[in-house]
Parts: sequence; C-alpha cells; structure tokens
Amino acid sequence: MHFIVAALGRDCDDFTLHIYASLAQQERKMISERIKAALARSKNKFGLRHRMKRSKAFRRRLQMLAVAAKRKAALERAEAYRVHIEWALSHPGKYGKPISFLAAAKKLNERQVESPMGGRWDSTNMANMACRLGLRERAAPVPLKLLRARVREVWKQHPDITAKQLRRTLPELPLGETRAWRLIRECRLAATKRSPTYKRVGWQLDQRTAARIQVSAIWKRHPEFTGKRVLQKLRLSHYVSLPWVQKVMRECWRASARHTAEQWRLGRRFYSPHRDRKRMTRSRRQLIS
Repeated sequence: MHFIVAALGRDCDDFTLHIYASLAQQERKMISERIKAALARSKNKFGLRHRMKRSKAFRRRLQMLAVAAKRKAALERAEAYRVHIEWALSHPGKYGKPISFLAAAKKLNERQVESPMGGRWDSTNMANMACRLGLRERAAPVPLKLLRARVREVWKQHPDITAKQLRRTLPELPLGETRAWRLIRECRLAATKRSPTYKRVGWQLDQRTAARIQVSAIWKRHPEFTGKRVLQKLRLSHYVSLPWVQKVMRECWRASARHTAEQWRLGRRFYSPHRDRKRMTRSRRQLIS
C-alpha cells in the first residue's frame, strides 16, 4: 500500500517517506526526554510537581463554562424524554395528592422505558428531569425538628395512629410512609423509656404500645383492680378487648417480683380471663330462668 502525504506530494517515494518518519520519531523521542528532564528538575527544586499556572479569573470562567455545558447536555437529555415524563406524571396519586416521583418512575419501569443512562428509573432521576423541564417543582425540605414536633403532637392525641393515617392527618408535610413509620416508632420508644414495667416485661413496639403503658400504670397504682375496672379507666381511641387487658395485667404481675403461693392464687383470681366468663354465664342463666 502506497502512502500519500499531502505536504510532500504524490511523487514522493518510499525512501523519502522512511527518512521523514525516522526524523519525526527521533524528534518526538527528544521532546519526551527534554520534558521529563524539565519536570524532574522542577520537582527537585521546588518539591512539587509541575503545574501550569492559571489566574483565578481564568479558572472561574472555565468552571462556569463547564457547568453551563453540563446543564445544556442535561436539558437536551430531559427534552428527549419529555413525552414519557409527562405521561408518568399525569397519573393521580394517593390520598388526592399528585403522583410522587417514585410512583411515576415505577410507571416508566412497568412500560420498560430505559433511563438516559440505560438503567431503571428511580425517584432521583425522575425528580431531576421533571424539575429541569419545569413540569414539577421540587418540594422544599422541612427541618427534621419540625417534623418530629408535629408527629409528637399528633401521636399524643392518637397514640394508636399508623403511618398511613399520619400521612392523611398531615397532608401539608412531605412525609413518606417510611419516614412516618420511623417518627412514630421514635415516639413509642421514647414513651417506653419512661415506663420501667415495659422494659422489665419486654413488650414489642406496635400499635398498642400506649395501651400497654396505660394498663401497666393503672395496675401499678391499683393492683387489686380486675380487668373490667382497668378497661373502664382506659382512655383509648381504639377498641381493646377484655382478654387482652387481662393478659397485659397478668404479664405485669408476673414481672413485678417473686410471689408466694397465696399471691399466685390471688393473682390467678384477679387476672384470670375465665373469671369474667363464669360471671357472664351465671348472669345469662339467671336471665333465662
């Protein structure tokens, strides 16, 4: 194959091309050696690697140009997916709210629409693209202290509230289901730390945590109360059955201290669920007779 160099013309033979190539190779080798020697001399003299010095204004202008180029490229990528993003955000959300970015990303994943980087959609890239296109504004971040204070107020009024109910109660706050569950769990954990009986028995944290704390407090003040009397003194917004209250009282009584045989007999008498059932059957027989 015959090479043609534009600077040398068509009539240049192979021998001349070989000479020029050898000279160019030797020149590149000499340049490399001179640069390496200069860098080594600079490093030995100043103790630093050689760097090209630029002014602050030049570096600032270069950084601004780089940021502008990145924004332009990101906007072009977002414009290519405008139709898909508008379709995903047009669906209704939960509890009468606009659809979340995570739910919109799941819609695109169900239709097998790849993200700009060739992967799956998530809440982050969906939010970034929607904000770039001006379709949705990103929710303003709420301080964690404010969230905890509001959740604590709601939990004091409704200690049996769940994460879904909390989101319905506070629709103005950007509160996800996972964060709502964690904040409610913090309130329950703080309440159990003030109850020594809760730690001693080892109950779990659930929707009836506040009810267990109230039952244990009533039992501590009045250990002679039966399940019915404790149930009458409870102030709960949800229904609690009598056998459940008697079970909690029995667990409190067992974890309180070591008991004698007479105390065990009295405990079975006061906290046994069969006692109230016998009374109910007796009253029914009297009514029938």
